[in-house]
Amino acid sequence: MLKQSLTNSGLLLQCGRVIRTSSSSSAPLKHVNKQTNHKLTRYSIKTHTCGELRETDAGKLVTLCGWISYIRGKQFLLIKDHHGLVQVLLKSKQNQRPQISIDLIKNLSLETVVRVNGEVVTRPQAQVNPGMDTGTIEVIPHQIEVLNPCTHMPFRTSASVGDEVNEDLRLKYRYLDIRSDKIQRNLRKRAHLISKMRRFLDEQDFIEVETPTLCKSTPGGADEFVVPSSKPGLCYSLPQSPQLLKQFLMVGGVDRYYQVAKCYRDEPLHANRQLEFTQLDIEMSYVTQEHVIHLIQDLIEHVWPKPYLPFQRMTYNQAMTLYGCDKPDVRYDAVLDNIGSFDGFNVHRISFDGSAKSFINIEQAVRGEMRKNLPQSCNVAFLVCDEDSGHVEVKCRDKDSAMVGNLLALMRSSLHLGQLVVVCWDEDTEVVQHNLGRTRVLLATELDRIGALKRCTEDAFLWITDFPMFEMNKLNQIKAVHHPFTAPHPDDQHKLFQFPLEVRSEAYDLVLNGEEVGGGSIRVHNPELQHRILSEILAIDPNDFQVLIDALSSGAPPHGGLALGLDRLISILCDSDSIKDVIAFPKNSAGNDTMVGCPMSVKKSVADKYGLKI
Repeated sequence: MLKQSLTNSGLLLQCGRVIRTSSSSSAPLKHVNKQTNHKLTRYSIKTHTCGELRETDAGKLVTLCGWISYIRGKQFLLIKDHHGLVQVLLKSKQNQRPQISIDLIKNLSLETVVRVNGEVVTRPQAQVNPGMDTGTIEVIPHQIEVLNPCTHMPFRTSASVGDEVNEDLRLKYRYLDIRSDKIQRNLRKRAHLISKMRRFLDEQDFIEVETPTLCKSTPGGADEFVVPSSKPGLCYSLPQSPQLLKQFLMVGGVDRYYQVAKCYRDEPLHANRQLEFTQLDIEMSYVTQEHVIHLIQDLIEHVWPKPYLPFQRMTYNQAMTLYGCDKPDVRYDAVLDNIGSFDGFNVHRISFDGSAKSFINIEQAVRGEMRKNLPQSCNVAFLVCDEDSGHVEVKCRDKDSAMVGNLLALMRSSLHLGQLVVVCWDEDTEVVQHNLGRTRVLLATELDRIGALKRCTEDAFLWITDFPMFEMNKLNQIKAVHHPFTAPHPDDQHKLFQFPLEVRSEAYDLVLNGEEVGGGSIRVHNPELQHRILSEILAIDPNDFQVLIDALSSGAPPHGGLALGLDRLISILCDSDSIKDVIAFPKNSAGNDTMVGCPMSVKKSVADKYGLKI
């Protein structure tokens, strides 16, 4: 136990309890939280947070709790919590307190949890710190209690070093990483946003309904996690989404449903994908696509700090033609320009005005990203027009190719000073659009990294509508673009069974700054139509979905909805490159939780119970 009396100082430090020394005031300290409705400390042993004290609090007796963030010799400590920092003065001439024992300071390690009882005083003008919210005051301690000494600290949690810590180490000791300013801020923003969403939907007469996470497997979607049961040969499945369950709620008369739902997909991971994720799930009866879109727009306007209004909208075909992808970032220009057919190739280009000089600084990074994200067969050339001389330099894999020379001759007269033009060509127009669209994103990302991208500073929400209902997979089989329960576009329903690949769906995605953050559709509510889509187009046995068809046959109202991906949405709100930074306990890139050690092997007795072979 730490126990050290501080001679003549009026302080006593002891681990586990507070002791008032003889030179302290004989009257008990006033606990402000017993006399006020202070919401931050009402149910706490502390009276104030570490970040809230100001000059107007001078003279108050306070109780503070937090971690030791900094020790300055024998002079002062900095105590922190998630609200901020406060200075605790250990040596004070104006209060005639003698020097504190050096042995005590040696025993106060960083990140130790302490409680400080003391008096708030204003700092001398020369010692005011404008870089701290509490920089005009300090606390003269009457009592200090070590609530728990820190003896294990793999890394510091201060903001200045948090981003330098290896991610693997941060995830292994996530309970420490959460203490950092960054993760604290992100988690609180997340909670605040979700709370506002709930309040908005409650006011629109939606009700929150929880659905099971032990479900039946759903054919035709992403790979699922199977959960063995103790009944031999029988398993549950973790839901990709509550899709069928929320449709059952519509049949049951819950005509305005929402849920903050945990979902699971066994898919390869990247910066914006985890094995388990959270979505705001919404479903409504008696609606059209426009009703759902307007609801979500009103919701976003209510909770989002700076959306660019009004929300833009374009069809899937327009997005592919103008941007080469179905989730474009429309905060900057550089749209695809089809300059026609040339030497048997379809040729498209994009232009970044005023970016020629900046390209010098990012060229190697762009090429590296292209090698990772584009096929080796991708035909692309960068035309860089000097902003002073107008000289055009060509940068591509094969500068001497006849195609590059012909393109330069064709386009030279249309280039202007300082312009960066990217040209892409292929025999297949869709390949050109995809490759140039991907190059557009890579180039814009690198320009933005060095502050050279000219773009809107507001967050740009965009609706993409009129998606194809079906597409061909790698096995040359027809599959649903969204899911098998999406309704066909009314104008295309006559082509559904004769020309299914020409049919548009009543599906819609919400895109934010180039990231898909939501998706939904109007559902099929006619049981005969659902049966035929499954059996005649998708070659899925309708018996696998007999419960849905029976439900639709029981008086199902027209219905539709949408799910917002909260992890992606909040990562953009927090300006984070990875959704790991907005999730309390994420998995690493291999899908492992290195903090608790899972997935894990199981004992033979457990494996036998569930019929598993190890």
